Amino acid sequence: MNIIVISLERAKERREKIQSQLSALNIDAIIMDAVDSQNLSEVEKNKKITLDGGYRQWEQFKPGEIACTMSHIKALQIAEKENWPYVIVLEDDVVLAEDFEKRVKILLRILHPDWEHVYLSGIPRLGFSMPPILGFMNVVPTIFTECTHSMIIRNTAYQKIIKYLSRFETTTDDSYNHIISTGELKSYTFYPFVTYAYDEYTYIWDQKIEREHPSKKYFKNKL
Repeated sequence: MNIIVISLERAKERREKIQSQLSALNIDAIIMDAVDSQNLSEVEKNKKITLDGGYRQWEQFKPGEIACTMSHIKALQIAEKENWPYVIVLEDDVVLAEDFEKRVKILLRILHPDWEHVYLSGIPRLGFSMPPILGFMNVVPTIFTECTHSMIIRNTAYQKIIKYLSRFETTTDDSYNHIISTGELKSYTFYPFVTYAYDEYTYIWDQKIEREHPSKKYFKNKL
Protein backbone atom coordinates (compact mmCIF):
# COMPACT_ATOMS: atom_id res chain seq x y z
CA MET A 1 0.00 0.00 0.00
CA ASN A 2 1.08 3.57 -0.68
CA ILE A 3 0.50 5.56 2.52
CA ILE A 4 1.47 9.08 3.53
CA VAL A 5 0.86 10.23 7.08
CA ILE A 6 0.64 14.01 7.47
CA SER A 7 2.34 14.58 10.81
CA LEU A 8 3.15 17.85 12.55
CA GLU A 9 6.73 17.60 13.79
CA ARG A 10 6.06 19.41 17.08
CA ALA A 11 3.08 17.16 17.86
CA LYS A 12 5.47 14.48 19.08
CA GLU A 13 2.93 12.42 21.02
CA ARG A 14 0.70 12.10 17.94
CA ARG A 15 3.62 11.08 15.75
CA GLU A 16 4.74 8.44 18.21
CA LYS A 17 1.21 7.10 18.49
CA ILE A 18 0.68 6.69 14.74
CA GLN A 19 4.16 5.22 14.27
CA SER A 20 3.44 2.70 17.01
CA GLN A 21 0.18 1.67 15.35
CA LEU A 22 1.79 1.28 11.93
CA SER A 23 4.60 -0.80 13.41
CA ALA A 24 2.18 -3.07 15.30
CA LEU A 25 0.24 -3.70 12.09
CA ASN A 26 3.40 -4.15 9.96
CA ILE A 27 2.33 -1.30 7.68
CA ASP A 28 4.91 0.80 5.86
CA ALA A 29 4.16 4.49 5.43
CA ILE A 30 5.89 7.77 4.72
CA ILE A 31 5.71 10.05 7.74
CA MET A 32 5.58 13.46 6.09
CA ASP A 33 6.27 16.64 8.04
CA ALA A 34 3.13 18.73 7.87
CA VAL A 35 3.36 22.41 7.03
CA ASP A 36 3.49 24.19 10.39
CA SER A 37 1.11 27.13 10.82
CA GLN A 38 3.75 28.80 13.00
CA ASN A 39 6.04 29.10 9.96
CA LEU A 40 3.64 30.73 7.49
CA SER A 41 4.51 34.00 5.79
CA GLU A 42 2.38 37.10 6.41
CA VAL A 43 0.89 36.76 2.92
CA GLU A 44 -0.15 33.18 3.64
CA LYS A 45 -1.59 34.10 7.03
CA ASN A 46 -3.75 36.89 5.54
CA LYS A 47 -5.63 34.77 2.99
CA LYS A 48 -9.42 34.99 3.03
CA ILE A 49 -12.08 32.42 2.15
CA THR A 50 -13.51 33.44 -1.21
CA LEU A 51 -15.60 30.49 -2.43
CA ASP A 52 -18.97 31.92 -3.46
CA GLY A 53 -21.55 30.75 -0.96
CA GLY A 54 -18.96 28.62 0.78
CA TYR A 55 -18.37 27.98 4.44
CA ARG A 56 -17.41 31.25 6.22
CA GLN A 57 -17.13 33.22 2.98
CA TRP A 58 -14.98 36.38 3.32
CA GLU A 59 -13.67 35.38 6.72
CA GLN A 60 -9.93 35.11 7.18
CA PHE A 61 -8.47 31.62 7.26
CA LYS A 62 -7.07 30.33 10.51
CA PRO A 63 -3.31 29.77 10.03
CA GLY A 64 -3.87 26.08 10.76
CA GLU A 65 -6.41 25.85 7.95
CA ILE A 66 -3.92 27.22 5.45
CA ALA A 67 -1.23 24.87 6.76
CA CYS A 68 -3.63 21.92 6.47
CA THR A 69 -4.35 22.63 2.81
CA MET A 70 -0.65 23.13 2.07
CA SER A 71 0.12 19.80 3.75
CA HIS A 72 -2.42 17.94 1.64
CA ILE A 73 -0.99 19.50 -1.51
CA LYS A 74 2.48 18.40 -0.41
CA ALA A 75 1.28 14.81 0.15
CA LEU A 76 -0.26 14.60 -3.32
CA GLN A 77 2.89 16.03 -4.88
CA ILE A 78 4.90 13.25 -3.24
CA ALA A 79 2.48 10.61 -4.56
CA GLU A 80 2.67 12.10 -8.04
CA LYS A 81 6.47 12.21 -7.95
CA GLU A 82 6.56 8.55 -6.84
CA ASN A 83 4.19 7.69 -9.72
CA TRP A 84 1.88 5.81 -7.39
CA PRO A 85 -1.41 4.54 -8.88
CA TYR A 86 -3.13 5.69 -5.69
CA VAL A 87 -2.21 7.14 -2.31
CA ILE A 88 -3.73 6.70 1.12
CA VAL A 89 -3.50 10.03 2.97
CA LEU A 90 -3.84 9.88 6.74
CA GLU A 91 -3.56 12.65 9.29
CA ASP A 92 -1.65 11.83 12.45
CA ASP A 93 -4.61 11.88 14.85
CA VAL A 94 -6.19 8.64 13.63
CA VAL A 95 -6.73 5.22 15.17
CA LEU A 96 -6.31 2.40 12.66
CA ALA A 97 -8.45 -0.73 12.50
CA GLU A 98 -6.66 -3.98 13.26
CA ASP A 99 -7.54 -5.26 9.78
CA PHE A 100 -6.83 -1.93 8.05
CA GLU A 101 -4.68 -3.42 5.29
CA LYS A 102 -7.06 -6.31 4.58
CA ARG A 103 -10.08 -4.04 4.27
CA VAL A 104 -8.31 -1.54 2.02
CA LYS A 105 -7.23 -4.35 -0.31
CA ILE A 106 -10.85 -5.54 -0.51
CA LEU A 107 -11.99 -1.98 -1.16
CA LEU A 108 -9.62 -1.60 -4.10
CA ARG A 109 -11.11 -4.76 -5.63
CA ILE A 110 -14.76 -3.77 -5.26
CA LEU A 111 -14.63 -0.08 -6.17
CA HIS A 112 -16.52 1.12 -9.24
CA PRO A 113 -14.08 1.65 -12.16
CA ASP A 114 -14.79 5.40 -12.24
CA TRP A 115 -13.55 6.06 -8.69
CA GLU A 116 -11.10 8.88 -8.05
CA HIS A 117 -11.42 9.45 -4.31
CA VAL A 118 -12.65 7.47 -1.30
CA TYR A 119 -13.30 8.55 2.27
CA LEU A 120 -12.07 5.93 4.75
CA SER A 121 -13.39 8.03 7.62
CA GLY A 122 -14.79 11.47 8.34
CA ILE A 123 -18.07 13.03 9.45
CA PRO A 124 -20.62 12.03 6.81
CA ARG A 125 -23.75 14.12 6.38
CA LEU A 126 -26.89 13.75 4.30
CA GLY A 127 -28.49 17.17 4.25
CA PHE A 128 -28.36 18.28 7.87
CA SER A 129 -28.58 14.79 9.38
CA MET A 130 -26.09 12.02 10.00
CA PRO A 131 -26.68 8.88 7.92
CA PRO A 132 -27.59 5.61 9.64
CA ILE A 133 -24.81 3.22 10.58
CA LEU A 134 -24.29 0.98 7.57
CA GLY A 135 -23.56 -2.72 7.60
CA PHE A 136 -20.77 -4.89 6.29
CA MET A 137 -18.42 -3.29 3.76
CA ASN A 138 -20.56 -0.83 1.84
CA VAL A 139 -19.20 1.57 -0.78
CA VAL A 140 -21.59 4.45 -1.41
CA PRO A 141 -21.35 7.71 -3.39
CA THR A 142 -20.20 10.59 -1.20
CA ILE A 143 -22.77 13.30 -0.45
CA PHE A 144 -20.97 15.59 1.99
CA THR A 145 -18.23 14.75 4.45
CA GLU A 146 -16.40 16.87 6.99
CA CYS A 147 -12.74 16.18 7.84
CA THR A 148 -9.86 14.95 5.69
CA HIS A 149 -8.06 12.65 8.11
CA SER A 150 -8.40 9.42 6.11
CA MET A 151 -8.85 9.01 2.36
CA ILE A 152 -7.61 7.31 -0.80
CA ILE A 153 -6.90 9.31 -3.95
CA ARG A 154 -6.30 7.86 -7.41
CA ASN A 155 -3.46 9.12 -9.60
CA THR A 156 -5.91 10.41 -12.22
CA ALA A 157 -7.09 12.97 -9.66
CA TYR A 158 -3.75 14.14 -8.24
CA GLN A 159 -3.35 17.19 -10.46
CA LYS A 160 -7.05 18.00 -10.37
CA ILE A 161 -7.04 18.18 -6.57
CA ILE A 162 -3.68 19.93 -6.32
CA LYS A 163 -4.87 22.58 -8.76
CA TYR A 164 -8.07 23.23 -6.84
CA LEU A 165 -6.54 23.19 -3.36
CA SER A 166 -3.87 25.61 -4.58
CA ARG A 167 -6.53 28.26 -5.16
CA PHE A 168 -7.08 28.49 -1.38
CA GLU A 169 -10.72 29.41 -1.90
CA THR A 170 -11.95 27.60 1.20
CA THR A 171 -10.92 25.08 3.87
CA THR A 172 -9.45 21.71 2.90
CA ASP A 173 -12.54 19.60 3.58
CA ASP A 174 -14.85 22.19 2.04
CA SER A 175 -12.63 22.20 -1.06
CA TYR A 176 -13.10 18.46 -1.45
CA ASN A 177 -16.84 18.77 -0.92
CA HIS A 178 -17.04 21.50 -3.55
CA ILE A 179 -15.35 19.54 -6.32
CA ILE A 180 -17.31 16.43 -5.35
CA SER A 181 -20.64 18.29 -5.44
CA THR A 182 -19.88 19.80 -8.86
CA GLY A 183 -19.05 16.37 -10.27
CA GLU A 184 -15.40 17.25 -10.90
CA LEU A 185 -14.23 14.52 -8.50
CA LYS A 186 -15.86 11.09 -8.39
CA SER A 187 -15.93 10.21 -4.71
CA TYR A 188 -17.17 7.29 -2.65
CA THR A 189 -17.31 6.51 1.06
CA PHE A 190 -16.32 3.14 2.52
CA TYR A 191 -18.27 1.77 5.48
CA PRO A 192 -17.57 0.79 8.17
CA PHE A 193 -14.72 3.25 8.61
CA VAL A 194 -11.22 1.80 8.87
CA THR A 195 -9.99 4.72 10.99
CA TYR A 196 -11.41 7.33 13.31
CA ALA A 197 -9.98 10.58 14.64
CA TYR A 198 -9.37 10.78 18.37
CA ASP A 199 -8.94 14.54 18.03
CA GLU A 200 -8.12 15.46 21.65
CA TYR A 201 -6.55 18.70 20.47
CA THR A 202 -6.87 20.55 17.18
CA TYR A 203 -3.76 22.26 15.88
CA ILE A 204 -5.88 23.87 13.18
CA TRP A 205 -7.86 25.81 15.76
CA ASP A 206 -5.26 25.57 18.53
CA GLN A 207 -7.69 24.38 21.15
CA LYS A 208 -8.58 21.31 23.18
CA ILE A 209 -11.50 19.13 22.08
CA GLU A 210 -13.86 17.99 24.82
CA ARG A 211 -15.90 15.44 22.87
CA GLU A 212 -15.57 12.10 21.14
CA HIS A 213 -15.05 12.54 17.42
CA PRO A 214 -18.21 11.60 15.45
CA SER A 215 -16.18 9.45 13.04
CA LYS A 216 -15.88 6.80 15.77
CA LYS A 217 -19.62 6.05 15.38
CA TYR A 218 -18.94 4.51 11.95
CA PHE A 219 -15.67 2.75 12.86
CA LYS A 220 -15.19 -0.98 13.30
CA ASN A 221 -11.90 -2.19 14.73
CA LYS A 222 -12.10 -5.59 13.06
CA LEU A 223 -14.53 -7.38 10.74
